[in-house]
Amino acid sequence: MSTPTSTKPMVIDINSLSIEELSVLQQQFDAELVFFNDSLNELRSVAGKFGRCRATLDSINSDEKDKPALVPLSESVYVRAKMCDPDKYLVEIGTGYFVEMERKRAAEYFKRQEIRLFGVASGDNNAKSHSGKTAGASNNCSRFTEESAACDHEITLFSSLLTLFIFSAITLDKVFLD
Repeated sequence: MSTPTSTKPMVIDINSLSIEELSVLQQQFDAELVFFNDSLNELRSVAGKFGRCRATLDSINSDEKDKPALVPLSESVYVRAKMCDPDKYLVEIGTGYFVEMERKRAAEYFKRQEIRLFGVASGDNNAKSHSGKTAGASNNCSRFTEESAACDHEITLFSSLLTLFIFSAITLDKVFLD
């Protein structure tokens, strides 16, 4: 019969550590804090991309059928295109998968993802917000380690070309470099 494994944080008596061991422990905490701050910044960045996608979607009028457009593939690569149906959009939902959505559904999707990612980045969803304070760092690090796995999954899932590919059944012509 196997015993369930618990994920209790490891307790270290710092009074029993040498100066070198304390230095290593401090470096480890510093590295973890940098990692967590970078992860939170990446989440905020990705959430901002969802907001920009929603704003772009809102800026397109239904009467823009057959109008030429430049669609961003990245921050510096654009594709010349023609808007065939301004009420239908191909939206990347992660890892290279696209779903055709109506305008309203796409806007709701972007808003939902933006709110969810800003919530995770701001410490909602049962995670404590982290402001760089070192008091209680071991408790914060163990909490952030658990959240980090979820954050890494979100970053991997959403960081691949989240610029809205408003293809809208678009005809691609040429690739332009900025």
